[in-house]
Amino acid sequence: MDERPGPRQGREQLGEALVVRSKEVSHAERRRRPRAPAVGSLETNAAQAGIVAHGAVTMAPANPAVVHVPADAPVVVDTTPPMAPPLAGARLPGQTATPFMPNLCRPMNLLLSTSRLPASLTVVCALICGILVFGKYRRLDSEAIRMLAWLFPVVLAIAVAVAAAPGGADSAAAVDEEDALLAALADPWTGDLDGIVERGYLRTGVPYGPAFLTYDGAAQEGISVDLAREFEKHLRAALGKQARTLTVAIIPLPRDQMFGSLLAGRIDVLAANLTITPERAENVAFSQPMLKGVKELVVTGPSAPTVQSLDDLAQTALHVRPSSSYHEHLTALNAAREAAGQPPIPVIAANENLEDFDLFELLEVGVIPGLVVDSHKASIYAQLFPKATVHEDLVIHEGGEIAWAVRPDSPQLMAAVNGFAAKAKKGTELGNILFRRWLVDPTRIRNAVAGGEDKKFTETIDYIRAHASTYDFDPMLIAAQGYQESGLDQTKRSAAGAVGIMQVMPKTARDPVVGIPDIHISNRNVEAGVKYLRFIRDHYFAEPTMSELDQTLFAFAAYNAGPGNVAKARRRAEAMGLDPNVWFGNVEIAAARVIGREPVVYVRNILKYYVTFRLYEDRLAAG
Repeated sequence: MDERPGPRQGREQLGEALVVRSKEVSHAERRRRPRAPAVGSLETNAAQAGIVAHGAVTMAPANPAVVHVPADAPVVVDTTPPMAPPLAGARLPGQTATPFMPNLCRPMNLLLSTSRLPASLTVVCALICGILVFGKYRRLDSEAIRMLAWLFPVVLAIAVAVAAAPGGADSAAAVDEEDALLAALADPWTGDLDGIVERGYLRTGVPYGPAFLTYDGAAQEGISVDLAREFEKHLRAALGKQARTLTVAIIPLPRDQMFGSLLAGRIDVLAANLTITPERAENVAFSQPMLKGVKELVVTGPSAPTVQSLDDLAQTALHVRPSSSYHEHLTALNAAREAAGQPPIPVIAANENLEDFDLFELLEVGVIPGLVVDSHKASIYAQLFPKATVHEDLVIHEGGEIAWAVRPDSPQLMAAVNGFAAKAKKGTELGNILFRRWLVDPTRIRNAVAGGEDKKFTETIDYIRAHASTYDFDPMLIAAQGYQESGLDQTKRSAAGAVGIMQVMPKTARDPVVGIPDIHISNRNVEAGVKYLRFIRDHYFAEPTMSELDQTLFAFAAYNAGPGNVAKARRRAEAMGLDPNVWFGNVEIAAARVIGREPVVYVRNILKYYVTFRLYEDRLAAG
């Protein structure tokens, strides 16, 4: 039997320990030391980070400016928010754990624990400052003191620069710490709401995608994030004092891992815009619907002919992912149409890595003529893409219900989710606010084969093919990267000095691993870029556990953000329970957190341009 005290008992013991310890401090020492509490002590570090004693775990509160501690605990808490949900014994990034130091060391303990600088620089600054103060107090005048007086501003400037620099000295430690915290969240656990309250956090699985969940650094945005915050408020209000520090943590998941993660205990609730189906209901328990009467609607773009009925769709191909319910329902509809002697609706299999939002973007610029999407998504995306026409009367399937899911053996949690569903479903005041709020401003693509852009493609594709063949790449992927880099424009120069179609830096071109200095010539520019891309792929991503496509996708990301940043994102993905060898739906999520959106948008745009060029080639081949 586990003899460790529970969270509440641990907090009470922690508070009592601080009271006893405060009585041991002499009055003289109280006058010498700062009036603030011993912020560097293990107890106060725990309070700062929002944790409890003896191995129990809680998460950072939804409002990071407020840290909840027992009302009777004599602790003054620094409100600096932790970077991530901490574990027992964890420290805030940049802090040094120095519990129960001797009284003589308390000032240094305070300095180390509150400083955002690396510990070594903190100590150097403190020692120089101390010597200067001591010399001034003793009226000492020596060459050493004068030298230190000159040296102190220099050391302080270096320290501030290190602390302020992105990826500075403490960032690696912060990343390692957050990796450990995320790995702990992914530990399998199955239980009901009472156990969740005791643990201090509830894990909500959400698929990554525009409008619903996105990252740009540590910031989470989207409808799913807002729903999770509102669910957290609902649980705290419904459960009262026992849940005052309960936190709902968002766990991004690839679509193919959602149900498996729920049943395996890696998440507690699946809030994934799920349509209730009989097959899914055999394995998981669905809540009351948050959306009812969902329809799968036809959407056409500017490249489609006029469409007024399902019969008109015989001349308009609809692009849908084969794994989607859209494809399943179109297949059933076509079977019924053929049985009735009507022509089937042409269906083209979309790339599985393209989300509905991505397909909308391709439709908006005229790359694809039509698609199918859920009605509630259509109402959001149509406001972003004005050239898209949503056909409310062209219904592929209707009567869908969207709900959250929990494990079948969680009746307490199911009751709590149902209570929230009644409050947050679309049609209620809260539901309408949430569904109207998120209109993302995407980094838009262009139609790479329209408005004269196709001329750039035809002028460059021959030597793109040649160099792609030499270095073993799909030529359409290289063309897509070139278009993402420069629009296939050899005259383009960046502010940083990058040159031409592949935006190659002259220093990189001169490096022995490339050795092609004449990058001002378009043919040689493409060769230099492709050769460097091959070096990245072979040197950093030639792993047998990684598919050839993912090796190339990771090389694209490293071409944009650097191999070191991509390695950091892979480590973070593994800590998050994602596959570090798969880019889409896995490492791209981690990259958005530890690097930012730029490499994520970069690789995803390359995929869209790749689809554009492939479809263009197919049209040319068909005459």
